[in-house]
Amino acid sequence: MKATVTVTFKNGVLEPQGKATQHSLHSLGFAGVNEVRIGKFIEIDLDARDARQARERITAMCEELLASPVIENYQIQIAGSRPAAKLAKKAAAKKTATKKSPAKKAAAKKAATKKPTSRKTSGSKSAPAKKTTTKKTAAKKVAAKKKTTSRKG
Repeated sequence: MKATVTVTFKNGVLEPQGKATQHSLHSLGFAGVNEVRIGKFIEIDLDARDARQARERITAMCEELLASPVIENYQIQIAGSRPAAKLAKKAAAKKTATKKSPAKKAAAKKAATKKPTSRKTSGSKSAPAKKTTTKKTAAKKVAAKKKTTSRKG
């Protein structure tokens, strides 16, 4: 079974290649080009029983390798069937739609608003607090250092 996959960047994702092409078209005198988006066109010949199985397998391929679902959309066209527009959005929504129970939501909210505490446990090692040096203490240190060096010599 033959299929094609078209992968494009999502709206709002910076696409330097498209911007460079748009600029070049403008430089060559092609006015009125508002946006250029460049993507990938992939052809796949696949062993599958039916279009549904082929679409499922290609969707898995897109999610794992062919597209980056965080920044790219993909569209799958199986030979002899209609294109599955916005399939990537549905698949991504399905993955991220993990529902939290009200107790988990409350615990997450509490953890987010909880102020950090600085308790020292018996087994933990932490760096001692750094002392700030004022002009007076710096002057005292210099005077003490001069006394010790003058005694030696």
